[in-house]
Amino acid sequence: GSAPADLSGLSVTAYSGEEGVPASTVASDPANVPLPATVAAEEAAEGVYVFVAPAAAAARIAVVVQVDAASAPLVFDAPPLG
Repeated sequence: GSAPADLSGLSVTAYSGEEGVPASTVASDPANVPLPATVAAEEAAEGVYVFVAPAAAAARIAVVVQVDAASAPLVFDAPPLG
């Protein structure tokens, strides 16, 4: 369509460890660059979200992206870093 994509309700969360403990967002990190609230039709956008989790729990990280409350969440299992 020609309407811009509304990303104002977008949420990105991360969970660590087998128990799925919520990871903390590091909003003050300069690398943290969230997606804009809207994206023009047929355009692309990138976002970077920085989280911190205990090293012991970082062996398993799940990232959950939800565009808005009415949409189904997308769940990504991220490989361990390091």
